[in-house]
Amino acid sequence: MNQNFAFYLAAAVLLVGCRHRNTDPAPTPASGLLGTRWALVQVEAIPVAVSSYSYDYNSYIQFGAVGNQLLGLATCDAIQGQFALGTGAQQLTISRLTTTKGSCTSPNVADRYLAALPQTSRYAISHDTLRLYAPQVAKPRLIFVVTP
Repeated sequence: MNQNFAFYLAAAVLLVGCRHRNTDPAPTPASGLLGTRWALVQVEAIPVAVSSYSYDYNSYIQFGAVGNQLLGLATCDAIQGQFALGTGAQQLTISRLTTTKGSCTSPNVADRYLAALPQTSRYAISHDTLRLYAPQVAKPRLIFVVTP
């Protein structure tokens, strides 16, 4: 029995010594924000519904991991711009927005969406949901979900 005990003790010591050491850097707070395609699901209090009458459900935004480039779609209008992450927790500013007009229109959603983007001062991510906030406002102006 003494030999069995010594064998199990040696095996346990070897297993503990072989533990995986995580050398990956800790994720940054913005790591979920960058490189993810976010589908627009709500503008202010207006939900974006999937409807055969509107292309609003195509609206999305994506924050590039390199170069602080912002790309997206507002109904049928292509969006390009710049973004900056602040030094404080979850600070975000959006600037230099340009749009290329598409062939469809939806002033109810697209105009409000495009007006809210440059007013963004902070963001919050919870699970698969991104919320963009204007300064000094408790409710999000824009709500997105992750798209595959």
